[in-house]
Amino acid sequence: MNNQEDNFSRLFDEDYYRQLENEIKNHGQSGAPTPPINATKSTETFVNKDENTESSVNVKVNTKKRPTPKSSVYDEIFSSHENNRHHDIYQTFSIPKISEDMETQRPKQKIDFSKAEDYDVFNDGTKRKKSHKGLLITLIIVAVILLLAGGVFLCYQQGYLDAVFPKADTAQEETTATVSTEAPTEKPTENLLDNTYFITPEPKDNKAKGHFDNSSFIWNDKAFELFYGDDTLAKNYAKGINYCADKLGDNFTVYDMIVPTHVEMGLPSRLIEDGTVNSLSQSRNIGTAYKNMNDSVIPVNCYNYLANHCNEYIYYNTDHHWSGLGSYYAYQAFAEKLGLPALNLKDCDENTIEGFYGTLANNVSADLPADTVTFWTFPYDTSNTIYYNGPNKSGTPSTVYYMNGVGGPNTYGVFLWGDQPLEVLKSQSPKAKGKIALVKESFGNAFAPYLTYNYEEVHVVDFRYFDSNLKEYCEKNKIDTVIFMNGVMSANTPMQVDKIKGLFK
Repeated sequence: MNNQEDNFSRLFDEDYYRQLENEIKNHGQSGAPTPPINATKSTETFVNKDENTESSVNVKVNTKKRPTPKSSVYDEIFSSHENNRHHDIYQTFSIPKISEDMETQRPKQKIDFSKAEDYDVFNDGTKRKKSHKGLLITLIIVAVILLLAGGVFLCYQQGYLDAVFPKADTAQEETTATVSTEAPTEKPTENLLDNTYFITPEPKDNKAKGHFDNSSFIWNDKAFELFYGDDTLAKNYAKGINYCADKLGDNFTVYDMIVPTHVEMGLPSRLIEDGTVNSLSQSRNIGTAYKNMNDSVIPVNCYNYLANHCNEYIYYNTDHHWSGLGSYYAYQAFAEKLGLPALNLKDCDENTIEGFYGTLANNVSADLPADTVTFWTFPYDTSNTIYYNGPNKSGTPSTVYYMNGVGGPNTYGVFLWGDQPLEVLKSQSPKAKGKIALVKESFGNAFAPYLTYNYEEVHVVDFRYFDSNLKEYCEKNKIDTVIFMNGVMSANTPMQVDKIKGLFK
């Protein structure tokens, strides 16, 4: 039997314990005296957080006392070994554990500390004290050296020692290192335009509850239209746009843009996650539609551009449409996708109309604050011809914006004079080249004017009212680029998809 097995077997050998007990009675416990263990009460603090939907948080603190169990000198030894995980398990078992009955019968051994030199443990302690003293002196010397070195380095950095130690010219090296290791502050543009990549909007949240009002949800004086589209409807829309691209043929470049609504960008996700609001994911729906489009259709993902600006005034609070600023960010996504220069709003004149109460304000009982409609006029000449009765009738000369617009329920009509079957915008922008057809519903009204920066002619077709064949119209007017634009609500409405397909009958 080896030493480890022998030590382990002693734990269960009664003769060994009797021998050890006699030895203790006759000679006392070997080794240094062990101080008594003080039984102390320990406490543990448990914190329970109860969150409510308001901005305050209630915290309850419960204090639970845990009694210290009975212990002996040998229990202390075992627990110390258990806490030191690097000890081998055989080392732990090699320590003989005397029963509590034997410990209580142990005679109280008095130690004469005047003869402490007879105990090896005290001699070892003296040696340790000397060793510690030497270590302390060494640490003090090292600390002094470090302080002196730090002082010299500080003087060198401040230039006090330039005469003795001139600095090397490392400016270029430092600049290069900074540039190469600096993290980008924004997500790469190619990710923003990725049709499978969607940023999670993070609108500011004051923890207000909100409430339902008819079919809308009111939160922070804003009315939100909820979304219930699903994968089947998204695939149906993709199928409809594929049909249109096939009908147009290989001589056309076809783009598609689906616009998310305010509930996706402006309502905190917690209200959906906790079941307060049942509005389905628009990012998933849009992604499903894009995924099911043929190679003949090029999706333009404006979702991420809007998500990055979700705390700006990109949607109206009383209407289901986006604002002029929101449509501008979508235009930026379009220009980036096509590799075109984008119009800068700083080069334009800003115009505002106060007192807009949109479609949602008319359907709720809540007294919502009025919206402001903002639009920008351009640093180049534009014109607009409105075909109220279709392309085969004479058009009416007009302007891109209805400049006499006032507050009220129809203020969104400042963009393109509202929904018209066909409008042709012409531009004198120095960047403008070629022609494009925008096939849209009302979301396209605020978007179309920005295209005049890049195209000489922008043919705006409202598929709900246009009564001609789209392909024949484009061929007649020498248009080879078409973009279909729909709000996500329209894209998930089969009747709207059927109307888009009806452009080719």
